[in-house]
Formats: sequence, C-alpha cells, structure tokens
Amino acid sequence: MADVAIADDLARLLASMDVDGLRLALHARHGAAEGAAVAECALGAAPGAVVAERAPAPDAPPPELSALRRRFPIRFRLSARGGGDGSVRVCRDFMLVNERVIGKVCWPAAEALAAHLLAIRLAENAPSAARPVLLELGAGCALPSLAAASTGAFARVIATEMTEERVAIAAHNAELNGLELESSELLFADAERMRALVGSAPSSIVLCAADVHYNPEALVELIASAAALMRDRQDAADAPPRADKLLLARSAVFTHNDELMLRTAAEHGLALVGAESARCGGVLHAASPTLFEPNPNDSADLFRFIAHRVAPARAAPLASDAAREPAPHADAHGPARPAGPVWAESARSVISN
Repeated sequence: MADVAIADDLARLLASMDVDGLRLALHARHGAAEGAAVAECALGAAPGAVVAERAPAPDAPPPELSALRRRFPIRFRLSARGGGDGSVRVCRDFMLVNERVIGKVCWPAAEALAAHLLAIRLAENAPSAARPVLLELGAGCALPSLAAASTGAFARVIATEMTEERVAIAAHNAELNGLELESSELLFADAERMRALVGSAPSSIVLCAADVHYNPEALVELIASAAALMRDRQDAADAPPRADKLLLARSAVFTHNDELMLRTAAEHGLALVGAESARCGGVLHAASPTLFEPNPNDSADLFRFIAHRVAPARAAPLASDAAREPAPHADAHGPARPAGPVWAESARSVISN
C-alpha cells in the first residue's frame, strides 16, 4: 500500500501549488488492485497537461527492467504548433540521487523537441522510403523519440544513450506506448557508430538532442559527430540533394553555452537556419518518491542546423565572459533569462538572409 500513500502525498502537494498563476486541478483515485493509484494534474491554460500514473507491475519483468517498477509512468499530452498533437506515456526515475539524475528526467527541452517533432507530418500516401530516419542522441526517457514514432512520419526512429541502463529506459517506454522504436548505445564522439546506425539508405535524416548544453565537452562532441555524418552524406558523389538536419533543444537554464554551440557548429560546417522559443507547461520533476514540484525553468529554445554546401569558414573567436553576459531580466511568463541571448541575433541574421 506504499504506492497509495505516495499518490496521496502527490495529490496533497500538487493541490496546494500554483504554477505561474495557472490553476492546478487535481484528482486522485485508488484502483481496486494494489499499485493502481492514479493522480492527474491539468494545468489550466497551459499548452499541455501531465498525468502521473503508476500502472500495475507486470508479471515477472525482465531482470534488466526490474528497477523500473519503482518509477511512475507520466503521460505527456503534447500540442504542436500547426495543429499536431499527441499523447505518450514516459517512465521517469523519481529515486534520484546526485549524478544518477542524468537520462532519467524529462526536462522542458525534451517536451519542446517532442512537440516540434509532432508537427512533422508527411502525406499519408508517402512511400516509406521517402520518410526521414530520426536518430535521437542522449535520449534518456526518449520523449522526443516516442513523439516522433507516434506520428508515422519517420521511416525509422532510433533512440540512443550512453549506458545500457538508459537504453533500457528508452526501450521500456516504447513498449509502454506500443510504439516501434529502436534503441542502442551510442557515445557522442563515436561518429562511425552513428553512421552505422543510420545506414546509407535514407533520403534524409533528422538528428536531434535535448539538453546536452549543460556539458560543454559533450555538446562539442555531439555537434562534431553529427556534422561529420551530415557533410559526408552531402558530399557523396552520387548523392541527391539532402534535407538532413540537426535539431538541438535546450532548457532556459542552459543558455550559458549558446555561443559555444554556434561556434562549434560553424567550425564543423553547419549553418543555423532557424531558432524558436517554446513554453513547456506541465513538466514536473522530483528528488524523492514523495516530493513533487513544478519545474521553474519551464521554457526552452530549439535550434535547427543544416550542412553547408560550401567549405565552412572559420568562426570568430568567442567573446569574453564580460562581453557576452548581459544583465538578466524577468518577465511575467517565466524565470529570469538573459536579455538578448547570443543565438537570437544569429537566428535573425540567418533567417533574414
């Protein structure tokens, strides 16, 4: 009955919360079977809602998934700009301690990227061979991959992670939703492995990642490997024009590495062709099985890169810390953020051309 007690604590905590002035409507119900407790949170006028639900434990789960029995599947109801929408269940680990949080929480960037992928829809009669292959790097709970797989707009969806444990989480979430999803281990620096996973057949590929900006070394490795793959496909003698792209999403809290991202992309032959901000209502995080709170950094930015068709020019040196740290400002829609982030001017310049 411990699960019922946890759901009660969740209900009491969420019922007393106010997120950016939005009304939290919460109800909890207890199923007849142990472990069937459900708590639901609807975020008023927010673009989506989250349902926290612990499903009955499966009979004799595989050993590698036994630890997942302590995790609550969370239902993300996502709304995409342009009319796309969807709902997927994601298993996240709430037994978080220090560095083990990596790959086990859905941050705002993952929700923004997932909503963007939901908006990518091809004609129903499009042949499978014409659909792009999607490869998510550092997928963690794999919310973007799950959203992509639910659309049917991709020939293949591949969720990758750096450890066997995190790969198991992505695979479990695909099974939880009844979605066809490939999962595999992949280090950001392993460009050859990335190339092997994608293969040579697809007419186009979409590489994507959410919230890798917190680690500058990982960010550089990911961009370098992705760029190498995209340039190789672009430069192949018999290759048709490619529509390959790299999508990088990051939560508002990680703006400090935006300039590093832009410089690294330019150095490796990638061009920024678009950037947009998104509000991500309804993302919850927790540090214990009984403590739930709204994520204060509930906005994210998404960047779209393509490979240059000409040799890349050397990027300008990074500005000094003093020159690139504008004074933060707060607005009515969220936490304090840098006034005029580095990417904004670059995005305006690229898009205007």
